[in-house]
Amino acid sequence: MTDTAPTLNDVFSHDGESASSRLCDSDRLAVLAHTVSREAGDHHPEALAKAAAEKLPALLDVPIGTVLARAWSSSRLLADFLKSIRESGDEPVRLPLREHTIASSHHPSVEVLVNEKVIDRLDFEITVSLTLKGAVLEARRGRINAVHTGECIAAGEVAFEGVTLLKRESGPFELPGTIEFEGGVEVRSDV
Repeated sequence: MTDTAPTLNDVFSHDGESASSRLCDSDRLAVLAHTVSREAGDHHPEALAKAAAEKLPALLDVPIGTVLARAWSSSRLLADFLKSIRESGDEPVRLPLREHTIASSHHPSVEVLVNEKVIDRLDFEITVSLTLKGAVLEARRGRINAVHTGECIAAGEVAFEGVTLLKRESGPFELPGTIEFEGGVEVRSDV
């Protein structure tokens, strides 16, 4: 992992070669390659699969902090806690969290272009679960400003049309000691 903020790319460390070969197993990709061939001339499923697999890093460029913030922003208990410290001033308040699992799914897509015309879209499904142990939220003025991460167990899958392209079994996942949320995370009080 690098010193930059971790993303789903770090959860699913991968090589494009294996994802590309798994994409070739998709019946839909074979049909689409035939369509591309009709529109653009000679085009093989392997070339289309390779081009789609090369887009995976961009699709997985979702910051882990964003996944955490989305989950916490809809927590009623956190909303009540943050409301109680809204007038706390600039001194940070720390809230130790119980062990909990955050499940998240994402549905990015890649447009298939032939001669700058969109002929189809490849829809991917990314599921990830992050189990946090020993995490401590830092809040100020009713907003979450950082999380001191503790231990994280990550699992997940990247799939296309029911074909698993990348998979991470449950296992330790290294997070930086602190993830900061620029501008703070507001927790909705209407949850």
